[in-house]
Amino acid sequence: MSLRRLTAPGRADAEFLGAVAARREAIRAADGDVLVLTGAPVAVAAITCAAWSLGRRVVFAPTSQPSTVELLRRDRNLVVLDAAPSPMSGVAEAPSFVWPPEEAVVAEFHTSGSTGAPVAVSKRARQIVGEARFLVERFGIGPHDVLMSGVPAHHLYGFLFSVMIPLVAGCEVVDATPLQPEAIARIGAEAGVTLFVSTPTQLRAVGSSRTVPAVGRIFSSGAPLSGSVRRRLESAGLEVVEIFGSTETGGIAWRADADLWTPFEVVDVQEQGGVMHVRSPFLESQDDFVATSDMIERVGERFRHLGRADDVVKIGGKRVSKRTVEARLLELDEVQGAAVVDWSPDERPRRLYAFITSDDGVTAATLRQRLADWLDPVTIPRFLFVDELPRTALGKVSREATEQLLAALDEELRLCVPKRTGESTWQVEVHVPVDSRYFDGHFDGLPILPGVVQLNAIVERSITSVWPELREVVRALRIKFHAPIHPGANLTLDLRRSERTVTFSLCEGGDARCSGQFQYR
Repeated sequence: MSLRRLTAPGRADAEFLGAVAARREAIRAADGDVLVLTGAPVAVAAITCAAWSLGRRVVFAPTSQPSTVELLRRDRNLVVLDAAPSPMSGVAEAPSFVWPPEEAVVAEFHTSGSTGAPVAVSKRARQIVGEARFLVERFGIGPHDVLMSGVPAHHLYGFLFSVMIPLVAGCEVVDATPLQPEAIARIGAEAGVTLFVSTPTQLRAVGSSRTVPAVGRIFSSGAPLSGSVRRRLESAGLEVVEIFGSTETGGIAWRADADLWTPFEVVDVQEQGGVMHVRSPFLESQDDFVATSDMIERVGERFRHLGRADDVVKIGGKRVSKRTVEARLLELDEVQGAAVVDWSPDERPRRLYAFITSDDGVTAATLRQRLADWLDPVTIPRFLFVDELPRTALGKVSREATEQLLAALDEELRLCVPKRTGESTWQVEVHVPVDSRYFDGHFDGLPILPGVVQLNAIVERSITSVWPELREVVRALRIKFHAPIHPGANLTLDLRRSERTVTFSLCEGGDARCSGQFQYR
């Protein structure tokens, strides 16, 4: 771990200038804009200074996956920079850094992918540099500060706070991006960190650790920070500042408590029909109000964020906010992480799913009970326990990743769209793949589909797909397993409902394999 003072007039150290010179030579030797494949703040700062000094823009990929990089390079001439070249010596007298012309397009970012495919967003110098200068002045950041970032610099938030702010303010930067609470605390103490740039996901882990880092002020963005995490950090003597914004709009507002947001002094916020409209110097157009996807409620000069317009979904005829359900789950002590998504594959009824990381021993029944006091039963999500939440680098839920995980559930047993066959009867076609993992251990030489899989993964899942309001089985009656189900079977499930009782019959080629009744609460 080392400290670097970045390029500000008369303040850059010789080693950083050497790094800039080395990257400048690497960029000069090729044509095209610069594709940056590192998220380390000091390295990104050196690449940025070198690229801008040659009139090139920096391009940040949404991920570093080879397929993503190849897709970006397919139709464009890009210089790829990832590994750091050796710094050049003897450059302490290098020409002073000059900011690009205000209207020059200097950077290209991508949206996080939390609500769909990442979208490219170009930024002009006046947007990037102007926002950094505003933030430096707004929060009183200067050469006396030591900044450490736990956020990759290839997203706009990370780039602004861990690259642009140090370039403008001339503060020192920790040449490391610690992710775990122990490393954050140790490096923060060794370097005398006064500013820590982070995300709610990381801060939840920091707040739960035994050693809370003494890093002065914390900046957080990317998602709302829960009140319980904020309270734990503040009780340790830390100042917590949340930043509200997006890749498209830049920064919009800030808050130092868990409730209302205060718009930045240079940003105008209006509420029209519950939707937030923004006019800002950080937008492409500085003069016009632009509609966002965020729902707000004005409270005097401040506002309360009510979630995204696409955050509210209708489940079983009831409207529910995914963000609100997620916030409720995160307030539970037994839940370490939660990501709530909606999913409706193949025209099946829409349902909520909650990806959960938790302590050992926590069950779906426990979480359903904890939510039942305030959430309509039909909107309580189906819980999926995972080792790690499918999130982007900024801590947002990745829509693409969650859909892949949910789709994988159906790869084990392929359930077709239910078809209505009568007033209270439905039919579901089911294919059991030859390589389904459900056959593992059942049994060598004679694989059969376990009864619990038939009941839970086929029958119960199909019932809640057809009738989402039927959530909790209180009694199973007349359950019979007539014959085994083998790999490759094509099955037909017939369902007949009478009030809270569903009678089912799972057949293959007209012959019954499993039958019975479920009674629901």
